[in-house]
Amino acid sequence: MEPRLSYLLILVGTLGLLAQTIYQVSKEKKSMEAQIKAQASAVKEGLKVKWRDYLLNRARENKLPLTYSLKWNRNGTELKSPFFPVKSPQMEWSSYRDHVKSKNQSAIRKFLEHALNRENSWDRIVAIEEWKSHTGNYPVLSGDYEMTLVNPEAKSSFKLLFEQFSFNKDFTYADNNFSLDLVFYRVQEDGSILAFLPSSESLKKEVLPEFLRLNTLSEASFGTNALELAVSERSTKDLKSPYWNMGFLFLSFFTISAGIFIYLMNLGEQRKIVTRRVSFLNQVVHELKTPLTGLKLHLQLIQRGMGERQNYEALNSGVERINSLFDDVVMMNRPFEKINPENLSAQTANNILNDLKLEFPELSIQSKFERAILADTKRLRVSLRNIIKNAIRYGAKAYLTVKEIPNGTEIQIRDHGPGVAKEEVEKIFSEFYRSENAKMANADGMGLGLFIVKKLCEEMNATIQIANPGEKGAIFVLTTKR
Repeated sequence: MEPRLSYLLILVGTLGLLAQTIYQVSKEKKSMEAQIKAQASAVKEGLKVKWRDYLLNRARENKLPLTYSLKWNRNGTELKSPFFPVKSPQMEWSSYRDHVKSKNQSAIRKFLEHALNRENSWDRIVAIEEWKSHTGNYPVLSGDYEMTLVNPEAKSSFKLLFEQFSFNKDFTYADNNFSLDLVFYRVQEDGSILAFLPSSESLKKEVLPEFLRLNTLSEASFGTNALELAVSERSTKDLKSPYWNMGFLFLSFFTISAGIFIYLMNLGEQRKIVTRRVSFLNQVVHELKTPLTGLKLHLQLIQRGMGERQNYEALNSGVERINSLFDDVVMMNRPFEKINPENLSAQTANNILNDLKLEFPELSIQSKFERAILADTKRLRVSLRNIIKNAIRYGAKAYLTVKEIPNGTEIQIRDHGPGVAKEEVEKIFSEFYRSENAKMANADGMGLGLFIVKKLCEEMNATIQIANPGEKGAIFVLTTKR
């Protein structure tokens, strides 16, 4: 009986190991599927960047049609040609409303035809919408502003064109070679700034097919304008079920089961580490590219003896941005360190607020600390600084309020920004995550600031949360416990 019992125990143990191996294979399948989706998303984002670079090169070769364009003076404060209708309404629209009430179709049509012939007037704009409501079709249009009424792409493109000049951007160093910010722009011979976007229709015949061929893609479509290229996901074969080779596992399990199990465990961990490192390096390289490009440009201008003071200031700003990025990187990669927060006096805590006020003139302190709090000086300072910096970046101003509660102290920081959507509340404190509202409001940033805040708060036994998800003017609440 003893040999049989031994064989039985070995068999039971082997089957247990086999079941564990199958379970790990199943988990690995799910992990690989998630990574494939993430890689596909990264490829799509990379192709969008390639598309913008490809269009910029063609623009510099004068191979793009200026379908939607505007010209401004060099300071970006004056439109060089009329865009909006300049003639005020002069027709008697009360008589038109009488025709509508009496359903006099002949009079309605005659009135609207007369209004449509009034070029560059607001009478014509009103008549366009009325014509559509009565006939079901828009009349033939020619003006830029009129096109924004009927063509979604024209509306999106001209919106970007106006935004290109609406943020007090400095075009002092712009030259006659096309650059790309929100749209394509360059300096004309008369000193004005020409900005434009091509239409997606004009790119479909030649430009888009050539781009697809160069990047071995089968198809792509446009979003609301020609810069928004939506690349379809490449066909990816589904991973095979981990059970397809079960027969082979049974035959060879007695000799390699332990090795397979250890290998799969290590492989999963290594893949996560490699994926994280690659993603991190990609983010850092992307963030460094912009300031380094600026540094190179201003150094070249200094060599030419052009505007040295402004260039030195720009160089200093670029260096500070790179230094800030490295500080965030070091902070993010620092090992988690749980501490016992110290009892900070109200004066010490208020000194932190005073320092932040000096650093950020846009900060308004509504109320200060009235009693001691449990916190760590350095961690509290960095946490508040990151939140305030975010508030000013996306909402222009920040308002800080200190509120004493029974179990601790609440520090509220609110802004006038776009807010945080409810579905993004759980993600907003994750590393490298940036909400859609944040991307639209400001293109810069790695998505590390709030991740660092959460990490520092956890280390000193504090909490950070959003008090008003889904509403404009985000309110961040940092709570220290008594």
